[in-house]
Amino acid sequence: MQEELLLKIIQNQQEIIDLLQSELKISNAASSNVESITIFPKSDKDIEGFKTHLINKGRSKNCIDTYVKGVELFFRQYATLNSENLSKYEQELKNKWKPKTVNLRICGMTAYMEYVGFKDYQFHRAKEQKRTFCDNAINKEQYEHLISWAKDNSQKVWLITKVIAGTGVRVSELVNLKTAMLEQGYADIIGKGNKQRRIYFPDRLIKDIKNYCGKTYIIENRFGGQMTSRGVSSLLIKAAPKAGVPKEVMHPHSFRHFFAKEFLKQNNDITLLGDLLGHSDISTTAIYTRLTSEEQAQQINEVVGW
Repeated sequence: MQEELLLKIIQNQQEIIDLLQSELKISNAASSNVESITIFPKSDKDIEGFKTHLINKGRSKNCIDTYVKGVELFFRQYATLNSENLSKYEQELKNKWKPKTVNLRICGMTAYMEYVGFKDYQFHRAKEQKRTFCDNAINKEQYEHLISWAKDNSQKVWLITKVIAGTGVRVSELVNLKTAMLEQGYADIIGKGNKQRRIYFPDRLIKDIKNYCGKTYIIENRFGGQMTSRGVSSLLIKAAPKAGVPKEVMHPHSFRHFFAKEFLKQNNDITLLGDLLGHSDISTTAIYTRLTSEEQAQQINEVVGW
């Protein structure tokens, strides 16, 4: 009786083994007929892990938010990461959005594909038409008007504009500057692309702002904590109509551009300017030499007398 029971158990086990082997063969055969399958070395889509990956690479908060949003938009429409879906997504982007937005989405998806180890598709960036003028940067007259208004009406806006216009820092770098750094006159910071550079606080700037900075950070929120890049941008936009300055020039990068143009008026060393701004390519720095369309017209009128 005991031998019969043991024999039955062995037979059942053998049936289970045969069944598993059969399913494994079917699975392998099916896989061999699929051109592109989704492989996630990380768990599921791992958006949080992707965020951490971008932080570790030194990406700014705005960059991380943009990249993550693009990846989330892809997965809302497509459940699977494969070449066919990526091709459809790329075409839809190019049909719907301007080249700048398309390329931001493409950069985000490319970074994500690198993170998860997917190498079966390559995006093609949209061609951006480069303008020969720059009309979204604040000019000197507007800047002086803003500074005059802000000193009496919004000291935080005044402080933000003074620091960016006096150092050329990016907004993501601005929010990390500490008041103690003013003592040494410079700050060694990690900027875009995880690159380290030194920015300087001119003596005149230190004298102007030292009594208006926060206890820990040069720029602090109303609770005495560190401000976010988005908070800075929002503050500037809200101040535009009150200050009588065009809304399109009231953004952090506008004052970085102002720093570059004013610097070149006093010192034509574009290589030094590139170092101060954290550019690895001098062609990027050259963008800051562009005049507004109004300035171009004025110079043409001064030159052409024939």
